[in-house]
Amino acid sequence: YRFAGNYIDRREAIDFSAKRQQDEKAVALLKEAIRDPYEGLSRFAISKIDLKKGNVAAALESELIAIAKSDANRLVKARAIETLGTMKNENLKSLYASYLNDSSYTLSGAALSALEKVDAAAAVAFASETLRKKPKGLLLDNAISVLIKAGDETAFNEIAETYAKMGLSQSKFNLTANFGNFISSISSTEKVKLGVDYIVAFRDAIPEQFGAGPLIDNILKSIVSKKEAALKQDKDSAALKEQIEYIQSKLKK
Repeated sequence: YRFAGNYIDRREAIDFSAKRQQDEKAVALLKEAIRDPYEGLSRFAISKIDLKKGNVAAALESELIAIAKSDANRLVKARAIETLGTMKNENLKSLYASYLNDSSYTLSGAALSALEKVDAAAAVAFASETLRKKPKGLLLDNAISVLIKAGDETAFNEIAETYAKMGLSQSKFNLTANFGNFISSISSTEKVKLGVDYIVAFRDAIPEQFGAGPLIDNILKSIVSKKEAALKQDKDSAALKEQIEYIQSKLKK
């Protein structure tokens, strides 16, 4: 790590140490690496920190807090906050909240995700408010994820509209499974059909050579499975039967 000039060699040294975080020397190297002058390596090192290990938390938590507060690079700050968020430390709530309105969507998105782990109600309130402001990037992804996790059916219209307006992108693909999971918890047949239509429209817009169709169909099948499980508990539900039939009709043969 200290003497190899090649980026790959230095990255491999970090990765090697990350797999041995029970070793004090490995942790010492990681402590140095999270302050690497090159943000690509510092972010990589930060992402490898396992704060659930007591010795690692004792050695590096305060370092990560310092990075989150004062590093000049917002992407490095965001990675530090993501890693700190894994500890679910309520004492860091104010730190996360301080970045919710940052101009960097990556940093604000990371802060929202970390806040959700220690104060779900505050995260849901912010996510609902920010979705109306048409955010982008990680903030958009995490705002939708926070609202979906909350399972609040009243947020369906905002979430569905935002999902529908997203262009063909990896970000939208990443959100599709969460959106499908949200649909599976919706009771309104009208909303279920609308959400499924949005997923199907996205599936059909992706060129076949990318192979996304079967993956998205699996998400639709997952919704069907959950609706079928609900139907077993409520065998006379006409709404559930209609929803299941509708989704099945949208699957590619």
